[in-house]
Amino acid sequence: MAKYGSPSVVITIDDAAGGTERIVTPYVLEIGAVKITANTEPSTAFGDAWEENLPTAIRKVEELTLSGFLDDAAAPGPHATMKDVDIDPNAAAARDLVIDFGGGAGTNTILTVGVLVTSYEVQGTVNGLTRFTATLLPTGAAVWS
Repeated sequence: MAKYGSPSVVITIDDAAGGTERIVTPYVLEIGAVKITANTEPSTAFGDAWEENLPTAIRKVEELTLSGFLDDAAAPGPHATMKDVDIDPNAAAARDLVIDFGGGAGTNTILTVGVLVTSYEVQGTVNGLTRFTATLLPTGAAVWS
């Protein structure tokens, strides 16, 4: 069984829906957990002593964040790539987010999912470097490859 560390991770995201794939790995210091959940519906009936739930057959990838030091250089920096949050309901598709956790093709450690950039934040602090945080809302099927 292989083990992977942060030097093995590669993160790419399109700079717009249907846009150019940009490698943002060098700018990201933290990525929120990639969490896939199955939706359920409560099914507890009168007289039940325990809460019960039934699966709805719908899965989703929970919202995640990318954050790091602000780099306002031209593409592919995070500011140029993610500052324009997705607001067009008529966009052809979501942006593609690909996270390779280190195994490369054929190892089942590469996640590909469409995302909407729902917020982008820049924060400056005294005695600290300016940082960015982008919030990504996955939409549609997630594929491990």
